[in-house]
Amino acid sequence: MNARAPAWHGLGAALSALPWCCILPAVLSLASLGGALTAGVWLRQLAWPLLPLSALLLGRVFWLLYRQGQGVPWSRRITWAAALAVAAL
Repeated sequence: MNARAPAWHGLGAALSALPWCCILPAVLSLASLGGALTAGVWLRQLAWPLLPLSALLLGRVFWLLYRQGQGVPWSRRITWAAALAVAAL
């Protein structure tokens, strides 16, 4: 009897023989790196339009914290950290 296996059996055997423990993380890391680079380019273009908005919103938070007396010490620390991050930008 001369029985031949279908062609897709050979493909399945080849795919199961690949070291997926090395290939899959490499593919995922390249995909995430590409996504991070794309997001960085996209966000870099939005940084200048969003800078005045963030300064305006930080001004409102400072007004609420120190003029209105709202907030707790943690919110003041976080607001100052955000203000320093905006100033660093």
